[in-house]
Amino acid sequence: MGALHDYNNAMLKGDPSQLKARTHATTEAGRKLQTICIANDAIVGKVLKLAKTKIDDKSASEIGQLLGDISNEELSQGSETINGDHAQISIPGHSAKTHMIRIDGQWKIDYDQNITSLPQPNQIDLILEQHGLKLKAAESLEKALSNDEVKSVDDAVNVLQQAIRRQVLDLNL
Repeated sequence: MGALHDYNNAMLKGDPSQLKARTHATTEAGRKLQTICIANDAIVGKVLKLAKTKIDDKSASEIGQLLGDISNEELSQGSETINGDHAQISIPGHSAKTHMIRIDGQWKIDYDQNITSLPQPNQIDLILEQHGLKLKAAESLEKALSNDEVKSVDDAVNVLQQAIRRQVLDLNL
């Protein structure tokens, strides 16, 4: 569980290179998922930091939940099953399990296994598209926070809704 806490702490720094060092992917699909998840998590980390600074800690936590963030507090309530150099992490309230792999003594998020464990592994294209939409919405929220356009969780919800609407309209064109 400590490896996911380390990942979260790197996320809060918004440093993609630190995030990548805590992940593993060898397949094309795994690398695609790794890339989009790292980009998304780096932006979420920046959003959380901005929200704490510009609003308050409670609002930042609520905004994190809107973006699908799993906090260190939630991680602490999770459980892990270790089988050799592989582990599964379950977090209450989250349906997907996180698969980990131990490489050279270090636990890392295993994106290849996370894809393989999907109910239908061919869902990867849809998942990548969803993560891409989520990334664009989080980028819009980061920009709005940076420009002092967000003063509350309600403002954050409005920014996210507008970003999602724009993306849906773009998809329909």
